[in-house]
Amino acid sequence: MIRLQDTVNIGTSYQYLALSHCWGNVQTTTLLTSASMQRYYTVIHLHELPKTFRRAVSITRELGYRYLWIDSLCIIQDSEEDWKRESVRMGDIYRNSTCCIAAVASDDDDGGCFFSRNPLAYFPCRLGYSDGNEIIVIVKPAPEEYDYSNESLDLSDKPLWSRAWVLQEMALAPRTLI
Repeated sequence: MIRLQDTVNIGTSYQYLALSHCWGNVQTTTLLTSASMQRYYTVIHLHELPKTFRRAVSITRELGYRYLWIDSLCIIQDSEEDWKRESVRMGDIYRNSTCCIAAVASDDDDGGCFFSRNPLAYFPCRLGYSDGNEIIVIVKPAPEEYDYSNESLDLSDKPLWSRAWVLQEMALAPRTLI
């Protein structure tokens, strides 16, 4: 259960994450509208949220943050006035976020934030401390029996990159978790 107990003014001392996602062709039932606003200010049940939102909430909590900005829940979707007011603030929203969660592989709000990959295609590493200050990354050698030539870290074909807004979201956010 998520409680929206107070509103957060962008640019204040609150730290928050932002979600970059594809809405998809199927309209999600979890939108902030004039009709849902009063209920959502009271409570939003986590199980009512689409999978991508639930995963973003989980990521936000795991990273130790309390606030998550999701456009479809933070802008009144059936209010032209609210869209005009909030759309000009989008740059500030992403610029002032701590991190942007990019659900790159999801076609819609129910796709989630994670996608399958071959774990053998990525070199495992161990982080250790030296002198108490410096972090040393030790990359273990990859298993010689695995052919890495077919693996790619190229994410350019993922659905999120088809959105026009994503350029602003990625360029302005101080960091992006893909």
